[in-house]
Amino acid sequence: MSGHHHRTYHHLEKRLDAYPVGAPSAPLFRKVLSMLFSREEAEMATKMPPQLTDLSALSRRTGVPSKKLQNMLEKMADRGLVLDLEKDGKTYYILAPTVPGIIEMTLMRERDDIPQKEIAELLYHSQLDQRFLRAVFGGDTQFGRVLPYEGTIVEKYHHQVASYERGEDVIREARAISVTLCYCRHEKKLNEEECTHPLEVCTAFNTAAEFLVRHDLGRKIEKEEALDILARTGELGMVHVIDNVRQRPTFICHCCSCSCGIMRAFRAFEEFPTVVSSNYLARVEADKCIGCGRCARACPVGAINLEKIWEPKTNLRAGVDKSICIGCGVCVKSCRKDALKLEPRKERKITPETTFHRLALMAMERGKLADLMFYDPTKVTHRVGKIMLKSFLKMPLLKRAMLQKEFNYVTMKITWGSKNAGEMAKANLNPFSNPYLCHHDHPCGR
Repeated sequence: MSGHHHRTYHHLEKRLDAYPVGAPSAPLFRKVLSMLFSREEAEMATKMPPQLTDLSALSRRTGVPSKKLQNMLEKMADRGLVLDLEKDGKTYYILAPTVPGIIEMTLMRERDDIPQKEIAELLYHSQLDQRFLRAVFGGDTQFGRVLPYEGTIVEKYHHQVASYERGEDVIREARAISVTLCYCRHEKKLNEEECTHPLEVCTAFNTAAEFLVRHDLGRKIEKEEALDILARTGELGMVHVIDNVRQRPTFICHCCSCSCGIMRAFRAFEEFPTVVSSNYLARVEADKCIGCGRCARACPVGAINLEKIWEPKTNLRAGVDKSICIGCGVCVKSCRKDALKLEPRKERKITPETTFHRLALMAMERGKLADLMFYDPTKVTHRVGKIMLKSFLKMPLLKRAMLQKEFNYVTMKITWGSKNAGEMAKANLNPFSNPYLCHHDHPCGR
């Protein structure tokens, strides 16, 4: 790779890393990008802002004529490199994030227009690199959240289970649904490794499903088939991982511990919380447990061990490590003696309301909020805004609280203009004053 060629993909890598779920600065990943993006596409993608933008605005920003740019964007969307979304008869574009995004869509179906086998090998090794894990999972808020198996929670707590914690409710409320190949198991298959779990089971919903079907990355399915996939993967002891939002989740993945990148990384690298646990924990009913070990073998994250019990006689009994348990319910399903159930955690996990809220939380935790809000170095307002925001976030908590109201207005004025800033302040729409976007040390105390 020539020096200029190398710099092009390094700049693309940096552009992707500006997203809350970033991209590692690593040679293997850079090589994957060079296989997916032509040099011209990479140069154009580097100039795309981190927000939905129409064709004419993108043409002005990138310097590529509209007709040529539209053709380029359509081909990139077909490969899952760019997202195109329609609203009121107009199409808007945005560069797809690394995860969930480019990496998954590269292997969502079998295709011969990209070197999938070579890419799969590079991605396998990339995902074991701590730089990759830190870029994707380096914060408390993650893009995925565990759904507990329905029917595994202690009956008296059933009323506490929210609709966004019920897979069946999510499916029934979806406007559109698609199914694709599981990226993880497809990657493993391309690397000639065996996995006995089903391949075509990853479900997407609503706008995400429509995008995947429109670009032949997924197959449109009805609610009945999606419910069947949920039930079938549950019977196979696979973990249901859903988009970590309350409203309009975009996907449910059905993960196995042998192939799933999230589960493998969870077990291999304890410092990276690769998925948000459910609001439940497994509990063993000691008088029913016979120490057979089925639950320990079924647990996808190794949270259950057999412990020696001396009273009234020497025996084995299952014990749950609550610091590891993700509350999926796989162990409950595996037990033939009804000795395990899920019960609520003492403290509930806070689930972001929407995708915007989740992304803002992730950006704050990873120190990328300034990059996300003030992304254009050619604009003086963006350069000033980025410096101000980074300085504000470094202030002591008390001083930040004292300056909060003034800073909110100035930030919105720089970003959206004087008139819009006043309206947003009245409506409490600024991200810093919205309780769902608060960082753990935010003055609101949430």
